[in-house]
Amino acid sequence: MPPISGNQAIATILKHDNKTTSYKIALLRALNDLALLYPSLAD
Repeated sequence: MPPISGNQAIATILKHDNKTTSYKIALLRALNDLALLYPSLAD
């Protein structure tokens, strides 16, 4: 299975659950914090 981009992963998570719940918002915030802490991982 080829690796997927972060955008695709987040879109998939949000697409498969139609409810906007606090755990999804917390997940997105955590992913954003990781992206800001480790920008070199995007390369």
